[in-house]
Amino acid sequence: MTSVSFDGSVAAGPRQPRAEANRARILEVARQAFNEAGPDVSMQDIAQRAGVGIGTIYRNFASKDDLLTHLAEQVASSLSERGEQALLDADPGRGLELLIRAFVTINRDYRTLILAARSTPDSIPAAPQSLHHMRRVTSAVLARAVAGGALRSDVDMIDVAVLGGAIGLMGDGTTDSSDAAELSVRTDRLVEIVLAGLRPPA
Repeated sequence: MTSVSFDGSVAAGPRQPRAEANRARILEVARQAFNEAGPDVSMQDIAQRAGVGIGTIYRNFASKDDLLTHLAEQVASSLSERGEQALLDADPGRGLELLIRAFVTINRDYRTLILAARSTPDSIPAAPQSLHHMRRVTSAVLARAVAGGALRSDVDMIDVAVLGGAIGLMGDGTTDSSDAAELSVRTDRLVEIVLAGLRPPA
């Protein structure tokens, strides 16, 4: 809803549900487009895939960098949420597993974006606030796992992110339904291997 101030100017009110739905759809379509077509996909292509006009894209995101920033925010926010869920698990070892699986899922869902960030860091705008919170939550999960005897004391967030990310980036990102079951089984097996390697020596 908009409102008119005493000087006659129009002030923007809360975003309407339809506008929020459009924004969420654009972000999801953009994520899929980047995964399928690579980081050079155009804003016009994203608009066509989303079934909206290019003007709608630019009303929500001022530029491609702005869109990429919001996708980076999604990555960090999703990891933070999953990390918070891991902290709620009564078993520190299970919490560690949930965190590793979060890195697996995020790397699988945002494959091209993450690969681009690794190869050309300046190509993906940073999301500093969300990243800071994500790091704090992740560190808390790891500290809890160390205290609970489920994790070696010399393991840090980068170690866990790299290991979970490597599992998430298995394959070429085009796995069809016929391979999904095999991928799931192999993912579970690799997570178990990683967890075994991260436990303190007996």
